Amino acid sequence: MRALTQGFLFFGYLFLALTVGAFVWRAGLGAGAGAAGAIATMGLLIAVHVGITGRADKAALRKEIEQVREAHRLLADAMESTQGALTDLAQAI
Repeated sequence: MRALTQGFLFFGYLFLALTVGAFVWRAGLGAGAGAAGAIATMGLLIAVHVGITGRADKAALRKEIEQVREAHRLLADAMESTQGALTDLAQAI
């Protein structure tokens, strides 16, 4: 599903970039300026996309690391409790 979404986003960005390029070209600035505008717009859109997805991935990774830390704390507490119970059992025997 993610690949499909990425593909749609890419073509959406391409459409927007070509639209900006066409506006620049039709504004009388020439075909070269239109091509430069399209390329610049595509670069800007991709840079913004990468920044947003990078932040989202970083936030997801932080959340996952925090979950692993919490699981580690719970496991350490359980092991300490078990060790205490075994020590009490050994002294009782």
